[in-house]
Amino acid sequence: MATGSVRAKAILPPRGERLRNGGSWDERPDSTDASQYQSERLALASRACTPQSCPKDAWKAYRSALFWYLSPRLQHTSRLYLGFGENGLNRAREIYREPRDVRIEEGLRERYAAGVFRFNDFTQQREAVTILVLKGAEALRPCTKG
Repeated sequence: MATGSVRAKAILPPRGERLRNGGSWDERPDSTDASQYQSERLALASRACTPQSCPKDAWKAYRSALFWYLSPRLQHTSRLYLGFGENGLNRAREIYREPRDVRIEEGLRERYAAGVFRFNDFTQQREAVTILVLKGAEALRPCTKG
């Protein structure tokens, strides 16, 4: 198998099909109460750190909230990709195309264009942020380096 490619290990169940444990591959990790808090936190941080004005404390809060939004999203995408290959990656793209995801990605691009941040301001998720800003969510793929 070539570096960077993943062979699907299983057939991806249809959208919404429940697993034996009651869950679903389609469930976003941010569907829990704790994760809803993180979504609200990002929404509040987005209002305080706008492309027009983003004070230092507001930037820190925005960057932290974005980290907690992206981390479970990237983990979920990675699990789908590693388990189901390109079909899993396509499913992740479907799952993360909700209006809130689109708003978050557009806001990220707007802040970058306004000079609010540089890609190097993100240490752990630099690659993901760079891809979302420059290429969009369709180009986002999990890291497969071994």
